[in-house]
Amino acid sequence: MIIKRRYAFQNKLTIYNATLIAAIILICSIFFYAYLLNKAKKQIEYDVKVLTDSIDYDFNSLLETNDKTILRLAANKELIDVFSSIPKSQTNYFTDNVQESVLLTKIIQPYTFINDDIGRLYVYTMNNDFYSTGKLACTNECVEYFLKSKKTKEVSEYLNDIDSYKFLSYPSKDILSPVNYNTNNSKLFSITRPIFDYTSFSKHVIGYITIEQPTDVIDELLSYMPKGTIAYMVDGNNQSFYTYSKNIAYANRIFLDVVDGEEIKNYYVSKTEENSFGFYIYLLIPTKESDLYLKKTAIYLFSGVLFFVFFIFLTEKAMIKKLTLPLQELSQSISTVNLDNLSIDLDEHKEFDELKQINAAFNRMGEELKNSVDEKVKSETSTLQAQLLALQSQLNPHFFHNILTIISVMADDNKNDSIVEICTKLSSMLRFSSSYTSLTCLLEEELTHTENYLSLMKIRYEDMFTYKIKVEDDLKNITIPKYIFQPLAENCFNHGFKQTLPPWHIDIVVTSDNDNWKMIITDNGGKFTDEALEKFNFFINNFSIKNTQSALHELSIGGLCLCNIYIRLKLLYKDNSIFEIDNSNKGKTIITIGGKKHV
Repeated sequence: MIIKRRYAFQNKLTIYNATLIAAIILICSIFFYAYLLNKAKKQIEYDVKVLTDSIDYDFNSLLETNDKTILRLAANKELIDVFSSIPKSQTNYFTDNVQESVLLTKIIQPYTFINDDIGRLYVYTMNNDFYSTGKLACTNECVEYFLKSKKTKEVSEYLNDIDSYKFLSYPSKDILSPVNYNTNNSKLFSITRPIFDYTSFSKHVIGYITIEQPTDVIDELLSYMPKGTIAYMVDGNNQSFYTYSKNIAYANRIFLDVVDGEEIKNYYVSKTEENSFGFYIYLLIPTKESDLYLKKTAIYLFSGVLFFVFFIFLTEKAMIKKLTLPLQELSQSISTVNLDNLSIDLDEHKEFDELKQINAAFNRMGEELKNSVDEKVKSETSTLQAQLLALQSQLNPHFFHNILTIISVMADDNKNDSIVEICTKLSSMLRFSSSYTSLTCLLEEELTHTENYLSLMKIRYEDMFTYKIKVEDDLKNITIPKYIFQPLAENCFNHGFKQTLPPWHIDIVVTSDNDNWKMIITDNGGKFTDEALEKFNFFINNFSIKNTQSALHELSIGGLCLCNIYIRLKLLYKDNSIFEIDNSNKGKTIITIGGKKHV
């Protein structure tokens, strides 16, 4: 049965510790993954923003390059002279005058050479005069249609306005060449500017210059975008200039949601500021690839966590098996302790000096306790001395049992580093408790003993428990009964704190009042129950020094702490003893004990 309990204890401790560590690692991993996820998304959003700005820059540069080419041509004096000398007629001046056509070619060619990506550059008047160059050819029939078209007249009227110097045409069908006449049948967008006769003070418009580009040049700007990318070039009125997408129908369907700033599922959306031509660019990058990357990262991360937890579990099991062996031996040995056998015997463990100290201290305590009990039986000469010794002997086993319980709990919590500290403090306390040369001690020694106990409880409960001790310096050297402070502190844990959730707090104040000393201990463990107060009041109301022996008989070994202390104060201080319980504060209990400074 002992072997089964031993392995059950080890397994429980292993499971508890492994579960705690696994939970901590899992929580940390979740937070770490959330951090990575947030950082990755921010980086992706930043990258999308950079891409959007880059596309906006390239698109704006394309328009500016074409516009600057037109401006330079429109300001060319030779070109202005040619257009100023064109007579009004019903035929194309440049077709009828080859020499002028050649001159015009010489004028325009340097500009087209600099900007060799021009799709089509043409100059014209509203009197049927037309000249064209560039990669895109045109036919005479289409030219005639163009010069008479409604769109051409609208451009002319717009540019004849004194405040208008540029006209940007949105992508539309090429009307200067038949379908399939050019190898590229994409839509064209254009920029048109007027040619002014600067010799006239009225700035008379004598012609127009237009550069047309196929929308393929925009597609080239976006050719390196991820699969499924959607891009919109939008003007200030939220009118689409051009839409880039492999699925135009879907892109057109969500266009209004995009410009209204609504969230688009499965896409990262970025928008540029307005460029010099009044356009905004919306770029939509699919989240599919990034989501796949993040999922893979999550799988790798949590697979590593599971492997690490399994490794921790195996390591923890091996460590606990080794660390708990002396504690199990200690528990088994203590279970054999009784009044006839007050010693424990542990096997030698070189790496656990603290347990050796506990073993030695406990054996010393047991031996001295046995001697004290024997002395009580033998001593009939001093009834008072026997009574005090009996009361003192009651405290030691009860207190030691509680401390061993704390050590067991510390082992359960796997706080191995703290075992060294608790064993050192316990050894100090056992040395204090094993001294029976006097039934009294200095108040400073009693406080040290109590603070050792509270420190152990602080180690046990960590942030769930705090304490504070305040004492007047001139009281430290007065003599008081031994073991009256620590049992009151212990009583807070055994009774008060069991009724209340942490955090717990104990406040100890030692002060003087005329010729008396007082120790006031306050805890937040709630009030005494009516039943407990009734029993205690019944005890003190029926107690007298004469019936001390009867009262002792009613208390079991390790019996009621408050009654023990009350009897000892009465035996030492008689009517000058102080013992008060204040149960009037909600959520608090205040106990005051004391007596004469000098007896």
